Amino acid sequence: MHTYFISYTQANLACAIIFAIMLAHDLLSVDRQEKQIKFDNALAAFIAYFISDIFWCAVITSHLPKTIYTVALTNILNFFFMVLITYHWLNYVLAVLQTPGRNRRRFKMTTAMPLAISFLVFIIVYFRAPQLLVDSNLDTTRFYDAFQVTLPDIYILAALYYSFKAARDARDKVERKRYLALGLFPLSIILAGLVQILLLPDSAVFCLASAILMVSFYIDSMNSQISQDPLTRLNNRGQLRRYAHQDSSLFRDGTDTYIFMLDINGFKKINDTYGHAEGDRALVLTADALRKAVSSMESRIFVCRYGGDEFTLVMHTDGSETPEDLAGRVHEAIAESCKTADLPYKLEMGIGWDKLEREGDSAQKCIARADRKLYEAKAAARMLR
Repeated sequence: MHTYFISYTQANLACAIIFAIMLAHDLLSVDRQEKQIKFDNALAAFIAYFISDIFWCAVITSHLPKTIYTVALTNILNFFFMVLITYHWLNYVLAVLQTPGRNRRRFKMTTAMPLAISFLVFIIVYFRAPQLLVDSNLDTTRFYDAFQVTLPDIYILAALYYSFKAARDARDKVERKRYLALGLFPLSIILAGLVQILLLPDSAVFCLASAILMVSFYIDSMNSQISQDPLTRLNNRGQLRRYAHQDSSLFRDGTDTYIFMLDINGFKKINDTYGHAEGDRALVLTADALRKAVSSMESRIFVCRYGGDEFTLVMHTDGSETPEDLAGRVHEAIAESCKTADLPYKLEMGIGWDKLEREGDSAQKCIARADRKLYEAKAAARMLR
């Protein structure tokens, strides 16, 4: 039992330290977004569970006195923190998906209710009918194990519902995969707990599986912050710079590369007339239209928000599709978005592009030429009005 206690404690302590490092890194961030705060809450709940689990192990291995009080305390804490983990994960999922109404008081109270009720029911059962949860040797029963695993399923099912719904409506395969992973994460954690309870009771499968999955989500979150524009969820300018510095990305055998510069016509007027919230909406609608236009093409196309109301496309084509084809698809997608969204203004884009030459050229030079052609096209359009 001593060896088991040492190995189990080491595993939980290592996981707690890993999570604490991630949490400390986030807390020192100067610009914590909502989803990062919700993720940090889940990290804190995991840390609390790992520490509680160490004390639980100390009690069942008699490294701490095994009494009705110590058994009750450690099991109640383990149960509470397990439910708390799934509760915070659901809130993280809602923040990532930008679910409407998630920050309203009524919605918050509704999501917190299963946590409060389950904790209250558990305490009542524990002290009114303890034999259901603890046997004569003060060991937990299968009923307790089922109780601990089943009640967090409320939050797990809710997370699955919201994430799978978002995956169904996702705008691209990468986004769909990310949403599915959000929903499947807590299910994977519960399955790891079942494996530990039913098959490997002397192991620390739960904490190790939690650490592996949470670290992978943390790395993905950091990559998103580095490479993704938070409003439109397109690649950002930094990612374009990294993309442009790779010859293997810009030049492919048998293909020509074109760089597009696009911006929203009259964007300042939209902001001044309808407010910055509507301006943000116009940017998101534009980003969605660009995704739709690009997905309808066979050519490989890199999409990013360059800055403000400017966007950049890098098109690789074998000649079967032309820059004019892509420009036409963009205009069609924008017009369709305007119609669907019933905007109080007309959303239009200016587009300019130029070919990236293989010798003596650079992405920055090509962007400058495309930008110049963009403004020439906008000037010509104004003269025709």
